[in-house]
Amino acid sequence: NHDCTVYDVIVGSSFYDTIQSRPIMKDFLLTIVLEGLEEKYTLRLCRECKIMKNRKFLGNLPEQNVRKAPKPFIIEMEEEESKGNSKNKSTAAVSTAPEPEYTIIREPVDGDIPEYLVMEIKLPKV
Repeated sequence: NHDCTVYDVIVGSSFYDTIQSRPIMKDFLLTIVLEGLEEKYTLRLCRECKIMKNRKFLGNLPEQNVRKAPKPFIIEMEEEESKGNSKNKSTAAVSTAPEPEYTIIREPVDGDIPEYLVMEIKLPKV
């Protein structure tokens, strides 16, 4: 029986539903959350964590006010509809490709807020 510290992280339900089907986005969010907690509390967290599926929270959840930004910072680009079936072909190719190895690095390493997030992606067959 081990003691552990638990951190609650609040994520908007519509955003969370969006990333559920995209493991790379879910991993990216988890990395940002863990690095944010490590930076805020000056600690080192184990990367083995669980996201509860059947429970949204434990204990009492205080009411939260979430600001909505007027525009999203990251916008997914859709292919032009004039290309017709080429959109379906590219989607099929992406979904069957193996997920590449990647590393996310914050720059600068020290400080409260990173200026950049650098993502190194290994694409051996490209």
